[in-house]
Amino acid sequence: MTLRPEERLLLACAGVGADRLRPGGLAELAGQVTDWDRLIQLAQRRRLVPPLYPALSREAADAVPPAMLARLKNLHVSNTIQSAFLVQELRKTLELLESNQVRAIPFKGPLMALQLYGDPSLRQVGDLDFFVHPEDLPRARALLLSAGYEPLVRLTAPEQRAYDRGGRSSCLFNPGGQGSMDLHTAIVPRWFSFDMPPERLWAGQEEVTLEGRAYRTLSLDNLALILCVHGGKHVWERLSWIVDVAMLLRKRGRLTLAGLIETARERGALRMLLVGLQLVREVAGDALPAEADEAIQRDPAVAALARAAAARALADPQAAFAPVEDVRFHLAIRERRRDRARYRWRKLFTTTEADWKSFPLPEPLFPLYSVTRPFRLV
Repeated sequence: MTLRPEERLLLACAGVGADRLRPGGLAELAGQVTDWDRLIQLAQRRRLVPPLYPALSREAADAVPPAMLARLKNLHVSNTIQSAFLVQELRKTLELLESNQVRAIPFKGPLMALQLYGDPSLRQVGDLDFFVHPEDLPRARALLLSAGYEPLVRLTAPEQRAYDRGGRSSCLFNPGGQGSMDLHTAIVPRWFSFDMPPERLWAGQEEVTLEGRAYRTLSLDNLALILCVHGGKHVWERLSWIVDVAMLLRKRGRLTLAGLIETARERGALRMLLVGLQLVREVAGDALPAEADEAIQRDPAVAALARAAAARALADPQAAFAPVEDVRFHLAIRERRRDRARYRWRKLFTTTEADWKSFPLPEPLFPLYSVTRPFRLV
């Protein structure tokens, strides 16, 4: 895939791609940038702002206009402050949940930045994510509300029950702070038709030490599968997600790729995993391990799907995509017929806020929304 100099520079600053390895590669790419405002806009859209200033100031400062280097420094400092705030919120939230006997696994956020990049400030993070057991979700949500968080979406009692049954995350925000928080009971909502046994997530953890405190978070094997499923759900709209997978693949000593491929096959997510791995080769230009390459060669659909996903990740920041394109991609990345059939059924009948707002129904008639949803979609 042919990338523009701006995109190559973003990847190189993030630590991936062949240009990163060439002596003087960053300075050469920076010298080819003609519109630095556009590059910063691209970095913000791709969620790749944090590594720009450290890399460019160290290796290509003379090739960057001074005003732009100062702007990048300010953005980097802002992200570092945001990261520090989220680390403190992570600590406080876990202490609150644990002191009330609510079991939770923090994942993504600052911990994943530390796992993959070695520094929480080198990844753009806007919220905290926790897995909780479904039976603990109402109590966890109530504890965070009592601590000052507010729901991002205000729902009635029947709407909240339907929301929770659908496996959607509870999104909360801190009105006096800089971040938000998502409570998850599943990797993706139920309508996406990918189910991971909760016991696998809870059994597959590793310890990460951040600012003197030990945290239990997802193992790299589980994290790799989650990143690829999540990327597939969102059609890999962020370039930073591809960089995350590329950085994760570099931890091969802690990643059991053969076991990961087998788990993905068992869960009907092999193609989603392979598309994520192929994107690392397609976009970042990194070589793949032999096990991944062999699995990709056995599924001819993977290469075309990765090209389509790469086009989305590299699309103009102002580009808009029709929802039907997402549905087609979701169906194409499922290798099993039964998963495609479940996806169609659940997508058709799983109600959302749009259904509930379309017309009001009294609580006893709330189940009728599932009946009316297909007609509303038509």
